[in-house]
Amino acid sequence: MKKASLKSKALLTAISALSVTGTAVVAAQAKMYTVKAGDSLWSLSQKSGLSVSELASHNNIVNPNLIVAGQTLDIPDQASSAAATPAQQAASSSTAAVATAPAANSGSVKTISYTVKAGDSLWQIAQNTGAQVNDLLQSNGGKSLITIGQVLQIKLPADSQAAPASSAPAAASSAAASSAQSAYNSSVAASQAAATAAASAYDASSAAAASAAASKPASAAPVKPAAPAKLGVSAQSGSVTAIINLALQLSRQGIPYVWGGHTTAGFDCSGLVSYVFQHAAGISMTPYTVSQEGYVSKHAVSAAKPGDLLFWGNAGATYHVAIYIGNNQYVAAPVPGRNVEVQTISRYFMPSFAGTVIK
Repeated sequence: MKKASLKSKALLTAISALSVTGTAVVAAQAKMYTVKAGDSLWSLSQKSGLSVSELASHNNIVNPNLIVAGQTLDIPDQASSAAATPAQQAASSSTAAVATAPAANSGSVKTISYTVKAGDSLWQIAQNTGAQVNDLLQSNGGKSLITIGQVLQIKLPADSQAAPASSAPAAASSAAASSAQSAYNSSVAASQAAATAAASAYDASSAAAASAAASKPASAAPVKPAAPAKLGVSAQSGSVTAIINLALQLSRQGIPYVWGGHTTAGFDCSGLVSYVFQHAAGISMTPYTVSQEGYVSKHAVSAAKPGDLLFWGNAGATYHVAIYIGNNQYVAAPVPGRNVEVQTISRYFMPSFAGTVIK
């Protein structure tokens, strides 16, 4: 009787040891990854060779569209995924089925047209329409950069609503993830909101002044016609907002500084200015700092308005230029080794003068 009991205990111990060893092997084949700004499960799936559903189920992610910078993910390699036990594969398949159930039950698909507005991002559009960020990315040619007025073709389930409902646990999880994402982007979002508000306020004041001037009764005395004045970009309604929004979008794309660069593959300071004004306001500028002085009416930095250019160096010999977005901030391609970014005016690197671009 004792011998049988001892044999049973030995057998149980051996089985337990094998189970722990198998778990350790699978764990050893996985790697930990810390999410960086700009990451998505789709981009990580391309690097790891796993599907979005596999990554989501392996990390217990309820909403595959929401991961935040600083989050730690456990990414198994393909070998450990293939070596998973039938029970593990069944569990993974079950989780993936739950995550993709809405898509499977969606039935037919409808396509809607969406026109990009100021302040939009692919993530925000996905939240407003119920679309998947990955689908929006594919419809935009794989690019995350969108511009005001651009029309996106968005595919949705035929029975979907603009803001799809979700269960309470999923909603809570989505709200928590959204809060974390908002916290991460708070500084850039605050800059964009402040800059857009400042630009809109200035556009409104300019429009009001123009309206008042137009409605003022003419003098009885004959007046000699004056030569038409050139209007600055700041006086063009909507131009400032478009310039600031495009500059801010570029600042979030991780675009590197490249000497002589004037495309989204890389910018130098004057190349960035040239690109933004061409694409947001239809103004062509030579991508050279000193030449760009000739496109502006110069004034003090303290009088800078959103949409103005900031110059460093003496007039006729400037060496750096940036786009002022209001709230004491500007967007620039700073130096080699850095990306296009939002910076704050500082007495340690104070612009020499500002200028409003003359159209």
